[in-house]
Amino acid sequence: MTAHDFRALHVALDVARTPLLRKEARRRALPESGMLDLIRIAAGCETTMREASRATAETSDLIRQSAELYLQQALFAPAADHYRVLGAAPDASPETLRAHFLWLMRWLHPDQNASDWKSVYVHRVTDAWETLKRPGGRARYDRMQHQRPDDGAFARPPRPHSARTPQWLVRAAARRRTRVRRVKLAVLVVAVGATVAAIIGAGPEIPSPWSSGHVAGVAEPGTVAPREARRGARVVAERSALGGPREGSALKESIREAGEPEIYNDNAYLTPFS
Repeated sequence: MTAHDFRALHVALDVARTPLLRKEARRRALPESGMLDLIRIAAGCETTMREASRATAETSDLIRQSAELYLQQALFAPAADHYRVLGAAPDASPETLRAHFLWLMRWLHPDQNASDWKSVYVHRVTDAWETLKRPGGRARYDRMQHQRPDDGAFARPPRPHSARTPQWLVRAAARRRTRVRRVKLAVLVVAVGATVAAIIGAGPEIPSPWSSGHVAGVAEPGTVAPREARRGARVVAERSALGGPREGSALKESIREAGEPEIYNDNAYLTPFS
């Protein structure tokens, strides 16, 4: 019977009980032992979970939720390197790395979690394993890690080719953004037009020179006739006194002699205002 080590599980339970420790778990070093059992618990190993429940006196649901929460926070932080993604120390043996990889894939693989958020971490686990599974690749990765300046944080691993966004999806997103911008521009133009129309409609009404009361010689009841209308009325009165309308140049000459502007037709009759 394999001996179990639940030191990492106790750390996970503390993180689950204290939300303030969740952010700190991303920066702290992983527990020195017990990580494989913690990954087994997250993967649903009934034997390990039963032993963990007996050792901690906690329910199976709480134990598994705590394990998943800790692994999500500690292993898949943005700055985690390949060793941390696999839940192992940099000096871990190839057998330990392989065991961690297999149990992580059992926990995260889409076949086990077809519609679960866990499947998004499969690419990072796969990329870490592909880099470290061969001695040559692991040696190159270790040299790169040693050449990096130690800034107190882990280097973010490069995205695997399979995790990159397909080009057709990028183009579709660009077309969608273009359509959204066009719709926003159209809505803005309509809104500006409606605002201008409302402002013009709310302004003071400018009377038309051809509206009632503004034709020469016509005034609204109870108003004073315009100056031109009064002059025209005098012209009509003078023409009436001379015997009615005259034809042609004789009428124009009489109007010119009276000193009035030539603004009326020969047959224009205006009635003086009272």
